[in-house]
Amino acid sequence: MPGRDNVHYLPSFELVTYRGLARSYREDLRHVKKSVVEEIVEQFFNAYFSPSASSRGN
Repeated sequence: MPGRDNVHYLPSFELVTYRGLARSYREDLRHVKKSVVEEIVEQFFNAYFSPSASSRGN
């Protein structure tokens, strides 16, 4: 966000919803599939805890 160096946004909601219901949600259409959650967590760690994130000052 411009002007807010200490605010970060991980688009986890968008990562789930833009894939579509069948691909992201379990059969009950209420719970996100474990594989999707794991992928989002991996993206979070890559963004904030990878060596390149450290060089950005995060």
